[in-house]
Amino acid sequence: MNLSNQVNLHQLETYFIESKRSIAGSIILSFGIVYILYTLSVPLYISLIWFAAILTTSLVRLKLSKHFLIHIKPAAKSTENLSLANLIVLTITSLVWSSAYIALMYYGDNSFDLIAILILIGFIGSSIFSAGAYLPFYLALNLIPTVIAFVYYFNQANHIVPVTAPLILLAILFIFSSAYRYAEQVRATETNHLTLQQAKNDIIKVLGSAGEYRDEDTGNHILRMSHSCYLLAKEIGIDEERAREIESASTLHDVGKIGIPDKILLKPGPLDDAEREIMNDHTAIGYKILDAVDSPVIDLAKIITMTHHEKWDGSGYPHGLQGEQIPIEGRIAAICDVFDALTSERPYKKPWSHQDAAQYLLDHKGTHFDPKLVESFINILPEIISYRLSKP
Repeated sequence: MNLSNQVNLHQLETYFIESKRSIAGSIILSFGIVYILYTLSVPLYISLIWFAAILTTSLVRLKLSKHFLIHIKPAAKSTENLSLANLIVLTITSLVWSSAYIALMYYGDNSFDLIAILILIGFIGSSIFSAGAYLPFYLALNLIPTVIAFVYYFNQANHIVPVTAPLILLAILFIFSSAYRYAEQVRATETNHLTLQQAKNDIIKVLGSAGEYRDEDTGNHILRMSHSCYLLAKEIGIDEERAREIESASTLHDVGKIGIPDKILLKPGPLDDAEREIMNDHTAIGYKILDAVDSPVIDLAKIITMTHHEKWDGSGYPHGLQGEQIPIEGRIAAICDVFDALTSERPYKKPWSHQDAAQYLLDHKGTHFDPKLVESFINILPEIISYRLSKP
């Protein structure tokens, strides 16, 4: 996903997080509108229909928000469809609110014209922080009722006080310009954050590649393995941000191989016991290398580096952890690393088929691997194979 799409995704996320407050506020305000309409002798059925419309659009907005925050995947098409649906709902919502402003002016005396405009100003002003993060949504929610109410207000020539008209216009223009500036500020902040994050990720990948390069695996092992970790993390319900952190951190799982002598690292055959003991030190070496840096992703990388060779039954290294004593990130990395290693060509072996490697995981679940994670890995095997074929 390119930077622009990532920024759009974060803007949408900000909007949907804040939209819950907007929805709650609009429902509370609607009670007040219904009461005012009642005091103006508006037929009760009209007020109830209007309130039902507000409640319906609010529930749909809440459903769309929940869908995005819990289920949506960061794909351009899925966010595009959801954005369009939300724009339609917000446009309908704005038309419903427009009818309320006009009803206040139509059924009330001259003083209610100003009251309606003040309610409108309060509505469009308060929604800057709840909807302004994504400008198209803010405009869909506020532009139509503003134009309709304002045109109606100015058509009542005998109601206009010469001083209030330009002040109201300036206030509305200021609010809309503030919404624009807020959206641009959110976008600029997200762009800077994501650019910095991408730079950090690139550095991590370079460092991870350094460890793999000496192992004569100069292809895309770390890309394949780390992406598999991301897919598996998502499959078991880990949220998008954490899954991406696991993807970045797992690229460093074998960085400690930098400290292993070539005669052992590049040996075209089985290692003897002494050599195996030295090779196993790469987890501790990797931890020491990473321990010089303090950041959330590097802290996660240290966990993966130290635990991706632990086994479910406690027979792994370096600490002999077993079961859920092994951090979930280490258990994820163990499965993805072994699968990619089995299906890759090495100086001492031919690559296994995807089916044989998958069967190996199944045969060793409960001993080497977390049984539930193996089942989840098998569920996403087609996605993993597809990505692997694109990164041979």
